[in-house]
Amino acid sequence: MSFPSAWRLVLALFAAGTAACAAPSVTLVSPTMNEQYLEGVTVPVEAVVAAGTDVARVEFLANGAPIGGATEPPYRVDYPIGAALNHRFVARLTTRDGATVDSAPLTCVRYTQLDRQYLSYDYEEHVVDRQWQARLWMPADLETVRGLLIVSNPGGGDSRDWYRFVWYREFLHLNHFAFVGVQGSNSHADSIPPLLHAIDQWAEETGHPELRNAPFVATGFSSGGGYSSRLLVTLPERVIGVGIVSSRIKLTDVVVRPELLAVPGLVVGGELENLGQVVEVEVLNVYRPQGALYGWATVQGGEHTMGDQDGLVMPYLQAALDARYPADADPRRGPVALRPLAPDSGWLADHTTWTSGLTTIAPAAGYPGDLRDTSWLVNQDVAYIYRAYATYDRPLRIVSPDPNWWENGGGRVWEPGSDATIVVDTTGFADWTKLEFYDGARLLGTVTSGAPQFTATALAPGYHALHVLGTNAAGQQRPSQPVLVTVRAANDT
Repeated sequence: MSFPSAWRLVLALFAAGTAACAAPSVTLVSPTMNEQYLEGVTVPVEAVVAAGTDVARVEFLANGAPIGGATEPPYRVDYPIGAALNHRFVARLTTRDGATVDSAPLTCVRYTQLDRQYLSYDYEEHVVDRQWQARLWMPADLETVRGLLIVSNPGGGDSRDWYRFVWYREFLHLNHFAFVGVQGSNSHADSIPPLLHAIDQWAEETGHPELRNAPFVATGFSSGGGYSSRLLVTLPERVIGVGIVSSRIKLTDVVVRPELLAVPGLVVGGELENLGQVVEVEVLNVYRPQGALYGWATVQGGEHTMGDQDGLVMPYLQAALDARYPADADPRRGPVALRPLAPDSGWLADHTTWTSGLTTIAPAAGYPGDLRDTSWLVNQDVAYIYRAYATYDRPLRIVSPDPNWWENGGGRVWEPGSDATIVVDTTGFADWTKLEFYDGARLLGTVTSGAPQFTATALAPGYHALHVLGTNAAGQQRPSQPVLVTVRAANDT
């Protein structure tokens, strides 16, 4: 887990190339921002100093306490990761004329190796002319299954083991849910009965009869998104919400009842898929004025591919669950009566403003615009994440935490109480005068000068969609992309 050598060289060359007349500065180049380390691992803490600086000493501090220093290059000490969860490093430069300068802080996190156990149950059924297969995963210590996260497969794919993706797996622990993955290329309509048959069998096999009453949260890519749509229109009383990736809400072959419009549904597709023009505009134009709780977002330049869509979809589904699942509901006593959501209770995004520089969002109550142009969103947090996700030509970019979080071998889980430092590349918005750092709709802090970074402290269990809103001297506001950080359930092994 050492600092990537290429980046170390880039930072060192940058520091070495600084003009001799520049103000003294010191930059930490190791360890890696927000990296995780096991307790007891020794980490090199290293800094570079601007060329031409008359250095007396570079001192290193961890969580405010001195840990050593050096008077000549390389400016480095070795630091053993201790029991503290967060380790925040600062390099302090002292010049020979007595001036002192601190580097921007750099944080890394101690993590624990989770020893979780899961139970797995398979089901297979011949449907029409082919096999349909599904697998249930549940935490071994789960006492009551409150619901099912159903992630259906893309065409030709197999999602039966996708519970390993951290944003799906942690949903189980955060909400006391079980996971259902699927392999099959049957029609979506034909695949509903075998799902119910599978649930009946699992209720017997697992000793969890409440599975028969467990409501669903559903998502999937491509054909898997189509299956989520079919669940919505077939079993609306049992569906909490759906996140449909690179597919559509299909209402053309069903009788559109009010119950169908009352299920929160978000479609996320690539701009080049043309889903908006072919399907979603038609659905929203007709049914949003009737109160449909539907929304649509597009990935700028995106094709029919999986990427960071779950960075919007999973916070959306979590918000739908929080809003619709009664706190006192118990599927052991019978079917869960999901709470209805009034259209005015949510927020709206104007999807005609994606190319304006900052997508327009507003509370749904009293909205003066044309509802046909709007996407319904569960709450303000989701609206802020949506604004960052859907806005085109974002000039700011978060470079830490990991901006490619979905590619990281199933993902990284953070410890409850971790600190995460948000670092921004402002190259495309160099005249910024203010950077506002957000977790959903919650303003974490504001920076008006200096290093473009801010530390979110003591992260609570759940999803954290971190993003930045910049303002320049002309008063223009532009966002960064959101980056998803998933924090595991507290006291959960």
